[in-house]
Amino acid sequence: MRPSKGIVLDGGSDDAVFLLPGQVSAQWREDRSLFTLCPAADVDQVFVDLADLETRTWLAELLREQLAPLGVKYLDVPEVTNTDRSVTRFLAKTLYSVTDDDGNPRFGGIRYASRYDACVDCWAVFDRFSVTIESTTRIDLADQTFVTAAKELGLTVF
Repeated sequence: MRPSKGIVLDGGSDDAVFLLPGQVSAQWREDRSLFTLCPAADVDQVFVDLADLETRTWLAELLREQLAPLGVKYLDVPEVTNTDRSVTRFLAKTLYSVTDDDGNPRFGGIRYASRYDACVDCWAVFDRFSVTIESTTRIDLADQTFVTAAKELGLTVF
């Protein structure tokens, strides 16, 4: 949704709704909600922390042969948060398939640093990880996180 800097488009003169690159419609916000999630009480799965150097080093050594064809010699943060998602998808698929001695899923998801802001944590929650919804809120124009993200990404919101 972010426009390339060199692209300029004219919205035209007709009455049709036309969003330029970088514009976010009110309908987008109305169709989505913000959720606060918590692990269910009986969950014993842990999350793999890809922001942690020791974890990435362990994974790189363990998966060296599988990562080599993807061009990865050292598993660093850019390989995990890169726009080329092949390494990220490979890691997620591999970690999703890990089980304990009884055949139960070992991991509930992955924690990683946002590529937009390394101080922001992102959580990829595997579909089998049991969560409860603590709260649900609408995304409105006054939401400070939404306003900040839109500004930093160069988006115009309605």
